[in-house]
Amino acid sequence: MNTNWPASVQVSVNATPLTIERGDNKTSHKPLHLKQVCQPGRNTIQITVTACCCSHLFVLQLVHRPSVRSVLQGLLKKRLLPAEHCITKIKRNFSSVVASSGNTSLNGEDGIEQTAIKVSLKCPITFRRIQLPARGHDCKHVQCFDLESYLQLNCERGMWRCPVCNKTALLEGLEVDQYMWGILNAIQNSEFEEVNIDPSCSWRPVPIKSDLHIKEDPDGPLAKRFKTMSPSQMTMPNVMEMIAQLGPGPSHYPSGPAQHGGVGAGGNPGEYGGPRGPGSPMSDFIHTPQLSHPPDFPGGLLSQDKPLSHGINGPLLPELANPDELLSYLDPPDLPSNSNDDLLSLFENN
Repeated sequence: MNTNWPASVQVSVNATPLTIERGDNKTSHKPLHLKQVCQPGRNTIQITVTACCCSHLFVLQLVHRPSVRSVLQGLLKKRLLPAEHCITKIKRNFSSVVASSGNTSLNGEDGIEQTAIKVSLKCPITFRRIQLPARGHDCKHVQCFDLESYLQLNCERGMWRCPVCNKTALLEGLEVDQYMWGILNAIQNSEFEEVNIDPSCSWRPVPIKSDLHIKEDPDGPLAKRFKTMSPSQMTMPNVMEMIAQLGPGPSHYPSGPAQHGGVGAGGNPGEYGGPRGPGSPMSDFIHTPQLSHPPDFPGGLLSQDKPLSHGINGPLLPELANPDELLSYLDPPDLPSNSNDDLLSLFENN
C-alpha cells in the first residue's frame, strides 16, 4: 500500500508528538520512523483522529536495515546470472530488442550486413560508468544499470522499477549480468562509452567520434582496439574473489537492537510502495559510505584507502539474531507466502 496520511490524523509516541511528512500530493507521503522516540520496555502510541478515516489502514512494521555492502554481497552470491545464461537470454530477445532500440549496421567478413545492438556502458541513473551491471528478471533489454546506484535510488523512492524499461524490478528479482560484467572488465579505457553487440553476442567497442576520422594501418594498435570479440574470447570476473573482498562490512547503526519501528497510514490496500511495504529494509542505504571496486575491476566497489579484511564467512546480517522471525512481520498480503524465504536467501552465508 502507498503511505497516505489523512489531514485529520496526528500521532504521538510516549507522549512525544511526531511530525508527519505529507508532501505536496498523496503519493509523496512518508512513513514515520519510531526508533528515536522508542524506549526499552513498554511503549505507547497515541493516534488522534478528528474526522473519519475508515478508508485507511494503520500499519506498524518491525524492520531491519542491512548495509549496502551486505546486500551487494548477497546479490552477488545468489543472483549472479552466469555468462552463458546471459548470452542465451540476449539471443532469445535479440529481435525484439533491436526493434525497440533502433538498428545499427555492421559489415561481417562475408560482406553481409547484420544488425547489432548499441549498449551504453554508463548507468542510466547516474550517467557514470557501470560498476556492477544488473537488470530485473523480467527485463527484455540488454542495457544494464549500476546495481549500487539502483539500491541507493530506491532506498528513498521505493518504487523498484527498472530505469530502462520501467518494469517492476524488486530486490529479490534483480540479476547481475556476468556477460556485461566481462565486457566492462575488458574495456578499461574510459574513452569507450558504448559497445555494439551482434546476434551471436560478439561485441565491439564503439570509438569516440573524434577517432572515426583517424586513418591508421588495419593491423595497427587502433584497429586492434576496435576488434570484435566473441564470448569465447572473454575472461569472466572472479566472482568469489570479489565476494570475499566485499565482506559484510561494519555496522553503520548505533549499538542496540536492530529492529526499527515504522508506522504508516495506507490508502490503497494491496499495493506496496516498495518490495516490503513502506518500512523498506533498504531505507538507510543512502547513509552508507561510497564503495569502490578492487584494482582489477572497472571503477570500484571497494575503498582503496580503507581495505576490507572481512571474508565471506562473516555474518551478512550481524545485527539480526533471528531473520525468519523478523521477516514474518513483513509479509505483505499480495505476495506469495514463500517470498520472505526468497528475500532472506540473499543474506545467507551458505
